[in-house]
Amino acid sequence: MLDEYSLLYWLDFGTLLGAIREGRRLAWEFEFDLGMFKQDYDPRSDLWLDFKKLGYVVQKSEWNIKLMKYSEIIVIKK
Repeated sequence: MLDEYSLLYWLDFGTLLGAIREGRRLAWEFEFDLGMFKQDYDPRSDLWLDFKKLGYVVQKSEWNIKLMKYSEIIVIKK
């Protein structure tokens, strides 16, 4: 989907480590970490809505974008 929007992006953090070291997502990682240039990130883009329609939570931090499936999120209540 990211390619369809012609965005430059890369795997980041644990997602990148898993791809390089294991050739897949790390077993204990429940999100996908993506890097993208700040000027290319538009939170109003239909791309992020498309991810949400597929059941993903999209979180933007200062350093990256995390994509997590609702079905894989673990909630710990105190």
